[in-house]
Parts: sequence; structure tokens; C-alpha cells
Amino acid sequence: MQTLARPVSVFSLAAYSLLLVAAFGARTAKAEITYTVEPVIGYERVQKLLPTPRMKQRLVYGARFTAGFSIVAAEAEVLRGTDTENDLVTGNSYTDTEDKVRLGVRARLRLIRFMSFIVRGGAQASRNIHEATVGGVTTKTIEPIKYRPYLGAGLQIGLSSNIAFTADLTTVFRNFPSLNDNDYITTASLTIRFP
Repeated sequence: MQTLARPVSVFSLAAYSLLLVAAFGARTAKAEITYTVEPVIGYERVQKLLPTPRMKQRLVYGARFTAGFSIVAAEAEVLRGTDTENDLVTGNSYTDTEDKVRLGVRARLRLIRFMSFIVRGGAQASRNIHEATVGGVTTKTIEPIKYRPYLGAGLQIGLSSNIAFTADLTTVFRNFPSLNDNDYITTASLTIRFP
């Protein structure tokens, strides 16, 4: 009997992970809804098209809000990344400021008493403002809003009953289902839970 291997998509893998987290976390879930606020800081690798196509790393900062149960919650995130490049030969400079808003779902599986594994996914809306100073003349271009899916995973370490440290890696898919030219964002955040 011959079996054919089927490729596993990134979204299938994420869906299976979310189901596993929900299934195993259901045993320890509390019935109360909690809210969290997280200041976020991190690094991202993004595709730049002007003045030439290339990949660039830059600092990002913002905040993440979650509301839900201990194993599954809705999340909203606001991030900003800014970078400036100066061409020393020509004297030209290029600045990009990108604002991102994400809405999605996150699932959390407690590994041990103070450590949890997190899987997250959803949609991102982003808007980029490009400023170019060429020959002493500055032009400003506001690009249209772009919508893209994202997936991420990370670890959360509890520092107290209401404060935790989270580190994660998130992938934003630029040309889904192609996995080329994605944006990768590594972030660290300090979580504060209410109540």
C-alpha cells in the first residue's frame, strides 16, 4: 500500500497548536475573565523597496492588550517602527515610519507552575509613511493600508501572580501562501494582569 505525503501549511500547523493548547489547558482553566496590558519592545526584519529592494532590521515599540480566559484570549496590539538611512555619497536620506495594528487570538499552555507556551495568530493592518530627501527636496509618501495574516509563538515566565515576562517571535506573511519575503518580529514584553 502506498501513502502519499501531504504538505503541511503554516496555518494548519498553527490551528493544530491552538487546539492542543486548548485541549491540554482546559484541565487547569479558570472560569474568570482576565485582562492584560503589555508594553512591548523588540526588533523586526522587514522588506524595504526604496531606494533599492533589500531586508532591514529596526526597533519597534508599542502595547498589547488581551482579554479572555487563562487558556484562550482575544488580543489587540499596536506597534510602531521607524528607521532612517543616510547615503553619505549623495547626501540623500530615507525615513520610514510604519504603524501596525493587530487583532487576533492567543492560546496559552502552562508548561510548569511559572512558565507557559503561547501560540498567537490573526490579521495585521499596517501603514507606512516614506520620507525621502533627495537633492535637498523632501517628499512624503503615505502608502495605502495593507492587511496581512500573522502567526507567532513564545514563552511567558511568571514573576508574580499578576506580572509576567513574555518573549515571542511573530511572522507576518507578505505574499501568503508563499513563505518568501516575510517580516519577522522578535519582542519582549512585561505583562500586567487585571484583576
